[in-house]
Amino acid sequence: MESEGARFKKARKSLGFTLQLLSELTDFSVSTISGVENGQDRPSKRLRALLIEKLDINEPWLRTGKGQMFNEENALMFDLKLSLDEKLRYSPIEHEIRNNPDMVAFINHLRYMPSVRRRQWLKVINQILEKLAASDQKVRDAAERRRRLKPGD
Repeated sequence: MESEGARFKKARKSLGFTLQLLSELTDFSVSTISGVENGQDRPSKRLRALLIEKLDINEPWLRTGKGQMFNEENALMFDLKLSLDEKLRYSPIEHEIRNNPDMVAFINHLRYMPSVRRRQWLKVINQILEKLAASDQKVRDAAERRRRLKPGD
């Protein structure tokens, strides 16, 4: 039977979190968290509560291994596989992001970093996206001009 520590590890890895990131989020050392995950140590009540909160783990799943790994309201955010549910449809870019472990890890890292750093990162990301969108628009405009200038159309 899988231990609670092993389930903590499984949840952490499925989110793309490193031990270092989880250490920063909880203010517990990497070795303490690693010891819990590997079954060498039992977590204190405080550490257990923080791990459940920071990883957004469904507590009954943590205890028993049954049910959803993550809390229901946030399960879609962390579900890295495409759902077969007909109600859920993803654009190609969403599909690419959800299935790229590096992108998922970056998004989760961004989600849990201090708000000042997160705002700085989001500002840079938005600037990049604006430049890409402007560049795409220029390409579309140029293609439209070429189409209009084609003789015989």
